[in-house]
Parts: sequence; C-alpha cells; structure tokens
Amino acid sequence: MSLYQKYLEILEYDMLYGDYDTYGGVNPHKKSPDYRMGTEKIVITGTLQYGEDLYVYGSNFTPYSQIYINDHHSSTNFIDPNTLLVKKNNVKTGDKMVVKQVTYERLSLGQSDEYVCP
Repeated sequence: MSLYQKYLEILEYDMLYGDYDTYGGVNPHKKSPDYRMGTEKIVITGTLQYGEDLYVYGSNFTPYSQIYINDHHSSTNFIDPNTLLVKKNNVKTGDKMVVKQVTYERLSLGQSDEYVCP
C-alpha cells in the first residue's frame, strides 16, 4: 500500500467515523427529519379482515416488510408489493398499526406512518 493510499484511508475514516479533525472537530452533516432508508415511502392504505386473516394493503412493501400492531410484532407474509398478510390475528377497531422494513435481526430501517384500524 502506498503512503498516499494509507493517508487517504486515514482521512476517510476521520470523515466518517473519527473525531472529524478534517472539519475542525465538528461534524458538518446535519440529520434530516426526512431521512429514510430506501427511495419510496411505505404507505398503508387499508385493511381487510377475512376470517382470522388480516390483509394489509398499501404500497412499497417488500419481503422484509413486517407488521407491528400496538408496537407488537405480528408474523407477516409478503404477498406482493401492495399486500401483506397476518394470519390468526385479533385486530380490533382503534388498534394502531405500522409496517416496518426490517433486517434479519428485526432492526427497523424505515416504517410507514401509523394507521388506525377502522
């Protein structure tokens, strides 16, 4: 590794994870309240109760979309980018629901706005 490459990596580390010496010790990047993972907003447009099954309709769902009802995870089946399914649910009127995009460890990378069940 050349000396130039070594210094470039040190600079890169400082700018991303270090003490921001490159910027005089102050992180110049501001957190945006609109920041989200992905390019499209996750939206819930409605639900349909069919027996014990709950279909959740919306947009921008992925195989990593998971439904949380009243802050509790519900086992979620991905049907298509506009439909998710929760089997054997007990959703009631007024329950609050969000769809989260999650990692394997269930770390949320983004979520829909809260949807109140009718």
